[in-house]
Amino acid sequence: SISSKIQKYQNKFNYIFVPDAATFYSNTFTSDAYFDNATFYGQADFRQKTFEYKVYFRNVIFYEKAIFKGAKFNNDADFSLTKFEKEAEFDDACFLTNANFSSTVFYENVNFRSVTFSNISYFVESVFHNKTVFSDAKFLQGVDFTSSTFKKEVDFN
Repeated sequence: SISSKIQKYQNKFNYIFVPDAATFYSNTFTSDAYFDNATFYGQADFRQKTFEYKVYFRNVIFYEKAIFKGAKFNNDADFSLTKFEKEAEFDDACFLTNANFSSTVFYENVNFRSVTFSNISYFVESVFHNKTVFSDAKFLQGVDFTSSTFKKEVDFN
Protein backbone atom coordinates (compact mmCIF):
# COMPACT_ATOMS: atom_id res chain seq x y z
CA SER A 1 0.00 0.00 0.00
CA ILE A 2 1.03 3.62 -0.44
CA SER A 3 0.93 4.18 3.35
CA SER A 4 3.49 1.47 4.03
CA LYS A 5 5.74 2.77 1.26
CA ILE A 6 5.59 6.29 2.70
CA GLN A 7 6.86 4.94 6.02
CA LYS A 8 9.46 2.64 4.44
CA TYR A 9 10.97 5.15 2.03
CA GLN A 10 10.75 8.17 4.36
CA ASN A 11 8.90 10.31 1.80
CA LYS A 12 11.46 9.74 -0.96
CA PHE A 13 9.77 8.59 -4.16
CA ASN A 14 12.40 9.73 -6.65
CA TYR A 15 12.16 7.75 -9.90
CA ILE A 16 9.11 5.85 -8.62
CA PHE A 17 7.03 4.11 -11.27
CA VAL A 18 3.30 4.07 -10.42
CA PRO A 19 1.49 1.81 -12.91
CA ASP A 20 -2.06 2.28 -11.58
CA ALA A 21 -4.19 5.00 -10.01
CA ALA A 22 -2.70 6.36 -6.79
CA THR A 23 -4.54 8.09 -3.96
CA PHE A 24 -2.50 10.07 -1.44
CA TYR A 25 -5.05 12.28 0.27
CA SER A 26 -5.26 10.22 3.47
CA ASN A 27 -1.49 9.93 3.92
CA THR A 28 0.71 12.07 6.16
CA PHE A 29 4.18 13.14 5.16
CA THR A 30 6.35 13.75 8.23
CA SER A 31 9.14 15.58 6.39
CA ASP A 32 9.96 16.94 2.93
CA ALA A 33 8.44 14.76 0.20
CA TYR A 34 10.40 13.94 -2.95
CA PHE A 35 8.70 12.72 -6.13
CA ASP A 36 11.46 13.89 -8.49
CA ASN A 37 11.56 12.02 -11.81
CA ALA A 38 8.51 9.94 -10.85
CA THR A 39 6.14 8.55 -13.47
CA PHE A 40 2.41 8.23 -12.76
CA TYR A 41 0.65 6.07 -15.38
CA GLY A 42 -2.74 6.15 -13.65
CA GLN A 43 -4.67 9.00 -12.10
CA ALA A 44 -2.76 10.68 -9.24
CA ASP A 45 -5.09 11.97 -6.54
CA PHE A 46 -3.71 14.38 -3.93
CA ARG A 47 -7.04 16.14 -3.30
CA GLN A 48 -7.40 17.85 0.10
CA LYS A 49 -3.83 16.77 0.95
CA THR A 50 -1.91 19.00 3.33
CA PHE A 51 1.82 19.13 2.73
CA GLU A 52 3.35 20.48 5.94
CA TYR A 53 6.88 20.38 4.54
CA LYS A 54 8.50 21.07 1.18
CA VAL A 55 7.31 18.93 -1.71
CA TYR A 56 9.23 18.25 -4.90
CA PHE A 57 7.54 17.08 -8.10
CA ARG A 58 10.45 18.05 -10.38
CA ASN A 59 10.62 16.39 -13.80
CA VAL A 60 7.56 14.22 -13.11
CA ILE A 61 5.29 12.81 -15.80
CA PHE A 62 1.57 12.49 -15.08
CA TYR A 63 0.11 10.38 -17.93
CA GLU A 64 -3.45 10.57 -16.56
CA LYS A 65 -5.36 13.20 -14.61
CA ALA A 66 -3.52 14.82 -11.70
CA ILE A 67 -5.81 16.07 -8.92
CA PHE A 68 -4.59 18.57 -6.33
CA LYS A 69 -8.04 20.10 -5.63
CA GLY A 70 -8.09 21.74 -2.22
CA ALA A 71 -4.50 20.74 -1.46
CA LYS A 72 -2.63 22.93 1.00
CA PHE A 73 1.09 23.49 0.51
CA ASN A 74 2.42 24.94 3.78
CA ASN A 75 5.98 25.09 2.44
CA ASP A 76 7.64 25.31 -0.98
CA ALA A 77 6.04 23.33 -3.81
CA ASP A 78 8.25 22.66 -6.83
CA PHE A 79 6.60 21.31 -10.00
CA SER A 80 9.34 22.53 -12.35
CA LEU A 81 10.07 20.54 -15.54
CA THR A 82 6.92 18.46 -15.01
CA LYS A 83 4.63 17.21 -17.78
CA PHE A 84 0.88 16.92 -17.28
CA GLU A 85 -0.29 14.78 -20.22
CA LYS A 86 -3.97 14.91 -19.15
CA GLU A 87 -6.04 17.35 -17.14
CA ALA A 88 -4.47 18.97 -14.07
CA GLU A 89 -6.79 20.21 -11.31
CA PHE A 90 -5.52 22.58 -8.63
CA ASP A 91 -8.90 24.23 -7.87
CA ASP A 92 -9.11 25.71 -4.34
CA ALA A 93 -5.49 24.80 -3.54
CA CYS A 94 -3.43 27.06 -1.30
CA PHE A 95 0.30 27.72 -1.70
CA LEU A 96 1.57 29.45 1.46
CA THR A 97 5.17 29.91 0.26
CA ASN A 98 6.85 29.54 -3.14
CA ALA A 99 5.05 27.76 -5.97
CA ASN A 100 7.33 26.86 -8.87
CA PHE A 101 5.84 25.61 -12.15
CA SER A 102 8.74 26.79 -14.31
CA SER A 103 9.35 24.87 -17.55
CA THR A 104 6.24 22.81 -16.88
CA VAL A 105 4.09 21.59 -19.79
CA PHE A 106 0.31 21.26 -19.52
CA TYR A 107 -1.01 19.32 -22.54
CA GLU A 108 -4.72 19.28 -21.58
CA ASN A 109 -6.94 21.62 -19.57
CA VAL A 110 -5.46 23.00 -16.38
CA ASN A 111 -7.50 24.57 -13.58
CA PHE A 112 -6.12 26.93 -10.96
CA ARG A 113 -9.62 28.22 -10.15
CA SER A 114 -9.82 29.93 -6.72
CA VAL A 115 -6.21 29.07 -5.88
CA THR A 116 -4.36 31.27 -3.39
CA PHE A 117 -0.68 31.92 -4.10
CA SER A 118 0.58 33.66 -0.93
CA ASN A 119 4.13 34.21 -2.19
CA ILE A 120 5.46 34.86 -5.68
CA SER A 121 4.56 32.11 -8.14
CA TYR A 122 6.75 31.05 -11.02
CA PHE A 123 5.46 29.80 -14.38
CA VAL A 124 8.61 30.83 -16.28
CA GLU A 125 8.92 29.14 -19.71
CA SER A 126 5.83 27.00 -19.08
CA VAL A 127 3.65 25.84 -21.97
CA PHE A 128 -0.13 25.66 -21.76
CA HIS A 129 -1.45 23.70 -24.76
CA ASN A 130 -5.15 23.75 -23.91
CA LYS A 131 -7.65 25.76 -21.87
CA THR A 132 -6.10 27.37 -18.81
CA VAL A 133 -8.24 28.70 -15.95
CA PHE A 134 -6.99 31.10 -13.26
CA SER A 135 -10.43 32.57 -12.48
CA ASP A 136 -10.69 33.87 -8.91
CA ALA A 137 -7.04 32.96 -8.27
CA LYS A 138 -5.22 35.24 -5.84
CA PHE A 139 -1.56 36.14 -6.54
CA LEU A 140 -0.74 37.95 -3.28
CA GLN A 141 2.95 38.62 -4.04
CA GLY A 142 2.86 38.48 -7.84
CA VAL A 143 3.36 35.92 -10.57
CA ASP A 144 6.06 35.47 -13.20
CA PHE A 145 4.95 34.17 -16.63
CA THR A 146 8.17 35.21 -18.40
CA SER A 147 8.57 33.37 -21.74
CA SER A 148 5.48 31.21 -21.10
CA THR A 149 3.24 30.15 -24.00
CA PHE A 150 -0.56 29.97 -23.90
CA LYS A 151 -1.78 28.15 -27.02
CA LYS A 152 -5.53 28.23 -26.26
CA GLU A 153 -8.01 30.14 -24.13
CA VAL A 154 -6.85 31.62 -20.82
CA ASP A 155 -9.37 32.71 -18.17
CA PHE A 156 -8.22 35.15 -15.48
CA ASN A 157 -11.75 36.41 -14.64
